[in-house]
Amino acid sequence: MHANTGSLPLKCMYWYLCYFKTFFIPAALFPFMRILVFGAGGIGSLFGGIVSKGHDVTLLGRKNHMEQIRKNGLRITGKTKGIFYPKTETKISGKYDLIILTVKAYDTKKSMEILKPIIDSNTIILSLQNGLGNEEIIMNSIRFSRGCDGKSQRDFPSILGKAEGFSKGNIGVLRGITNHGVIFVKSGEIHHSGTGETVIGEIDGRITGGIKKICSMFNNAGIKTRIS
Repeated sequence: MHANTGSLPLKCMYWYLCYFKTFFIPAALFPFMRILVFGAGGIGSLFGGIVSKGHDVTLLGRKNHMEQIRKNGLRITGKTKGIFYPKTETKISGKYDLIILTVKAYDTKKSMEILKPIIDSNTIILSLQNGLGNEEIIMNSIRFSRGCDGKSQRDFPSILGKAEGFSKGNIGVLRGITNHGVIFVKSGEIHHSGTGETVIGEIDGRITGGIKKICSMFNNAGIKTRIS
């Protein structure tokens, strides 16, 4: 949710709506996702901020950046304008329907080690990173963390449904690229310098129900996205 002020009443209203939609509205009637953006710098903050208008989004990134967002909201200037109020964390916790990974490629393996405790058979991970080979690192980590039976550890159903293809070892891993340009101005503020298309896809080329929902989520939030 965004507004032109960072007032406490607006933030309280946003968090109330998150709570209400999460616990009192059936998922079938309101496709409300729990999303973690891991490595929320420029691109991660942009996507997380925009999507937080309609979903329960948590950003996890550098301490100073998270503190400023927690205190004053995430300020976005440029092509997207406003103050957004995603949740923020500096330590990993909870369970999520979707994890958007936006760390540098060389940090992928280390990041997956950190994420292992919160990954289960319902978790879908979208790699929105530069570089090659990230998806293979993610898949290897997921095979280990989910175990051979693929049983879920969470206490709530995933809006995306159970991740498909577990026996093939490619469960719930999506690759993505985006042409959006973002400048990290300072902690708590980014500049959306250019718009573009975002493309997401399953590793093996399938088009599953989960990826369709993620694509729709981005498009509904104003992030032009297609499946390839």
